[in-house]
Amino acid sequence: MTGLGAYDPDMIDGYYIYNGKLITYFQTDSLGRTHIVDTKVLKKYSGKIDGYRNVFQSKGITEPIQRAFLITNENKIVRIPKDFSLLSKGGRYVDTNVIKNAGLKKFLHNYIENDPSVLYELRFKQEKGKQYVIFRPMIFYDSSKLNGYFFWNGHLIVLYNLKQSGDLLNKQNILHSHTILNYRSLLIDDWNFPYPIKLEIINDKALKELSLDEGYSL
Repeated sequence: MTGLGAYDPDMIDGYYIYNGKLITYFQTDSLGRTHIVDTKVLKKYSGKIDGYRNVFQSKGITEPIQRAFLITNENKIVRIPKDFSLLSKGGRYVDTNVIKNAGLKKFLHNYIENDPSVLYELRFKQEKGKQYVIFRPMIFYDSSKLNGYFFWNGHLIVLYNLKQSGDLLNKQNILHSHTILNYRSLLIDDWNFPYPIKLEIINDKALKELSLDEGYSL
């Protein structure tokens, strides 16, 4: 669930109004969920929703607030706590043999273990002799810009701008296809919203997280 001061027209499969609050529904894959959401009662988006703001036409919109929930049965959901692991049974570390850099491996393992998402995005950048990695959780990928992908303990990590990844990856182990089964593709034209984590690779074990001022232009 994502809370935001405006709706995103690119992520609406249907919507309804509950106690004056706009609730939009977006499905992140091709699987049927009629047992969870009755799509027949949802209104269809037709270019605007009267009385509510479009995120692309609004100023001063803050970063979205996201919460993950686990459906335990047909009448109950529980919020997934920060320390909940969605990795393999027992939270064991499984190396996919794609990431070579030890510091980046540790970062990915810790983040994915504690912050569940539909998928994760890695984008690479080289600038002025420095190597950067831009990372964020996402709910869809862009097949037109995708350079490859791999799975980390069953979690999808998609790769962009692979030509600027330097020596960070074992490229022979990367999967290549513009269609990833059960994941949704949409056009991404804003790489800073939601704002990602931007990392400078210092060496094989050390990473530096960039401040907003340091990393916004990457």
